[in-house]
Amino acid sequence: MKPILAIVSAFLLAFFTVGAISGVSEARPGSSRVLEVCGKQNEKIPAEKLPPQVNLDECPVGDRQITDNGVEAVLPESGEGVHAEVLSTDGAQELVVVRQNNGAIELNKVGDDTAEGSSGDAARVSGSASGPNQCRDRAYNLARWRVYGGIKYRFNYRTTPPYLNRNTVAREIRLGGANITRTKNACGYGDKVEQSLVFEGNTRRQADVNADGGCQRTDGTSVASFGKLRGSVLAITCTYFVVTSGYDRVTSSDLELDRTGVKWTTSPGARSCRDHYDIQAVVTHERGHTFGMGHIQERDHPNLTMSPIINGPCQRSERTLGNGDVRGLARKYR
Repeated sequence: MKPILAIVSAFLLAFFTVGAISGVSEARPGSSRVLEVCGKQNEKIPAEKLPPQVNLDECPVGDRQITDNGVEAVLPESGEGVHAEVLSTDGAQELVVVRQNNGAIELNKVGDDTAEGSSGDAARVSGSASGPNQCRDRAYNLARWRVYGGIKYRFNYRTTPPYLNRNTVAREIRLGGANITRTKNACGYGDKVEQSLVFEGNTRRQADVNADGGCQRTDGTSVASFGKLRGSVLAITCTYFVVTSGYDRVTSSDLELDRTGVKWTTSPGARSCRDHYDIQAVVTHERGHTFGMGHIQERDHPNLTMSPIINGPCQRSERTLGNGDVRGLARKYR
């Protein structure tokens, strides 16, 4: 009898011991497998090799850039996000990186935007696919963020290319922003944006942008400046926001214009203009992103300001908003 009891007791002891050990193993922190693409051997992490949502324990990004077809963004702080846009002479590329409070990283606008005109699943889209005339084209695309109250920014005068007048350039940058906040258009529509974009003068700061097309960690201030950008890039805009219910709240927006490879003009209509891009037109498009406007497809809506391609040198068409541009701003800010 005693041998039987001993065997039963040993069996029960082994059962509960295994169960206890198994429970500890399941609760062990940090047991998630790090994705190969997020390994320390990679200086940058390609967004196209990540799922749309990934946890930090699976992908410990740290201070590395997340990259996507020539646009980059650093991981924001918890509860924040960044929209990075690289505008070149042949189109634009975007990337949105959001870091939720629970540690999840969300990625949007991943992939080559050139063919499809940068339409994305996370944006709210409305409009017709026809009507090239800017006052008849009703298309617009709203991004997830918006300005509440207003944004204050400064311009680094010292970075102005030497062949341009600093004060004139500062004026054109101010006007580019005002074209959005005043919804400048030739279609007879009134002002649709109550929120302001306030120019506060000169600064020695540089926009939080790197030459590779990346948005760096924000210092919390909004700066416009010129800098050395790669290839055919005209401008890079980094818009930072806090995740909230409804539209996310913009906290700052940095704008960097190329200083070395692109020739700029403040008088695109001048007979002497040759292969120069209009500063005000480009800034108008970029400030559309600051205020939460997304791209619409170039092939169907080429005459709207928020199409992803600037129409060409020595033209000013993006200075003037079209029907869809105004309707989108009115939808977001009315």
